[in-house]
Amino acid sequence: MKNNTLTRDQIRVFSSSILRVEDSKMSTEPVPNVPEVIRYKCHVKVWIDPDEFLRKFGSVTMEKAEDQVRLNKDQEIYREKNENEIVDLREQYKKTNDDNKRKEIVSAIKRNETKVTASQIYQRGVESYNRGDLADAIKFYNQSISMNEKYSAPWTGLGWIYNDQEQYAKAIECFQKSIEIYSDFAVPYNGLSYAYNFSKDYNKAIEYGNKAIQFDPKYAAAWNNIGFAYNNLGNYGKAIEYYNKAISIAPNDEVPLANIGNVYYKQENFDKAMEYYKKSINVNANHSSVWYNLGNIYGQKGDIDKAIESYKKATSLDSQNARAWNMLGHLHNKKQNFEDAQRCFKKALKINPNSASAWAGLGFASDGLGDYGSSYEAYKKAVELEPSNENYKKNLVTVQQKRG
Repeated sequence: MKNNTLTRDQIRVFSSSILRVEDSKMSTEPVPNVPEVIRYKCHVKVWIDPDEFLRKFGSVTMEKAEDQVRLNKDQEIYREKNENEIVDLREQYKKTNDDNKRKEIVSAIKRNETKVTASQIYQRGVESYNRGDLADAIKFYNQSISMNEKYSAPWTGLGWIYNDQEQYAKAIECFQKSIEIYSDFAVPYNGLSYAYNFSKDYNKAIEYGNKAIQFDPKYAAAWNNIGFAYNNLGNYGKAIEYYNKAISIAPNDEVPLANIGNVYYKQENFDKAMEYYKKSINVNANHSSVWYNLGNIYGQKGDIDKAIESYKKATSLDSQNARAWNMLGHLHNKKQNFEDAQRCFKKALKINPNSASAWAGLGFASDGLGDYGSSYEAYKKAVELEPSNENYKKNLVTVQQKRG
């Protein structure tokens, strides 16, 4: 979050980071034409420790917050509509003496009460999702659906969970179900755009991203998703156009800034790529992939120390970033820090045991430490995985000779 500044809506989305309430004031007001019903309003001033907030939510993208803010606002309207309908129905009940009409009204009230309860259960799912408890979120979303099968919001919630879990076919199914129920809301279309992007169906990603911005032209995440699709289709001009539109709407969103960096990186315009990666990091420094790409650029430029620093940052943010561990190992080899290199390659291979590059790097580090037996076994594995690599074969023979 830029300068540790949050909007009111973002605070509401991530309310579990609120540390204390400074003061609160309660007021009441009657509901028009229903004197026996009183509406309560509570004005609360809260304090948030920015460091604590960033520790909990630093890896949450502004795009994810943007989606949740839209969902929250939509649900406020949904709940208020149902609550107002209940009030109206109760008034109708009082004004009629027709028993059949009263039975119909009672049934309608029960249906609306069920909708309200379903929305409350859905909200518990949202709270679970925001604190990272996906199993609980799935449970609450499914409970909400079981109470009201014509309720679109929990289907959208499930779709985003499946996107997070990289189960894109399930995500697509959930977003489609949400749209079947309620087709005039941008968020599930954006969810589909995201899912199709990572399913590598970029034309569909563009199609659904465009539907999202038709409903909500100020939806930065949707503009970004369309840009991502164009980038992967090789239409770099269009990609930058859509990313820049996202930035114009949400200048403090690090994702489209990093994505423009990715476009320039693909084109081997490393100076422009670095410019945008640094802009992204200035907004939010907690994305491993940006630091990894920055490390690659420093490596291209021959600045080994800065490359090592960048890869270390990448692995500190994502200990499962095998590519960063691998590159870090190779740079330690280059500096003849063979023990550090061994440690990095072992971490990389624990995550991805089929990396010929990491096995070869481990072979080189072990050779540098005089452990020719381990070096031989590592090079042998590299050759098995990549039998066409002549350098691996040559090094295997050399180490075999050293081993005797």
